[in-house]
Amino acid sequence: MKLSLAPVALALAFCALQALPAAAASGRLLKSNETRIEAANAERPYATLIARHAAENGVPLELAHAVVSVESRYRPNMTGSAGEIGLMQIKLATARGLGYTGSRKALYDPDINLRWGMLYLGMARDLADGDLCGTILRYNAGHAAKRMSKGPARYCSKVRQILASN
Repeated sequence: MKLSLAPVALALAFCALQALPAAAASGRLLKSNETRIEAANAERPYATLIARHAAENGVPLELAHAVVSVESRYRPNMTGSAGEIGLMQIKLATARGLGYTGSRKALYDPDINLRWGMLYLGMARDLADGDLCGTILRYNAGHAAKRMSKGPARYCSKVRQILASN
C-alpha cells in the first residue's frame, strides 16, 4: 500500500500561509537567529548606537542595554543628582579623564554619551575580569573601587534582573 504525504504537506503549507501575513505585518517574519536578535534590539531605543558602541568596547550587548536601562531608562536628557549626564549617566569629569574634549551639553547627545559611557563600562569590565558585579561596582563607584557597598550591590541586582528577563 502506497501512502501519499501530499494531503499532509498541503495542510501544513496552508497553516503556514495563514500565519504569514500576520507575521510579516508584525515584523516577525525572520530568517535566522541573528535576525531575531536584531529585531528584538530594534524594539529598544537607540539600539543601533548601543550595539555599535558596545561592540567597539567589548561590552556584551545585553549588559550594555541593562546599564542604560538602570542608569536612565533610555532617557537621553536625564541629569542625575550628582551631575551625571544622559543615557549612561556619565559625569563630565569622568569623560574628560577618558579624553573627552567637548562640552557638558554635548554629552546629552546619545551618540557622544554612548561613546564615552561604553568606553568607561568596557574599561570597568576589563578591570573586573568580566565579573558582572565587579564591572557594575567599577562603573558605578569608579574604576578604583574594590569593595561592594549597598549602592553598587543594589545596582548589580537590578542588572541581574534585567539580564534574566531577556
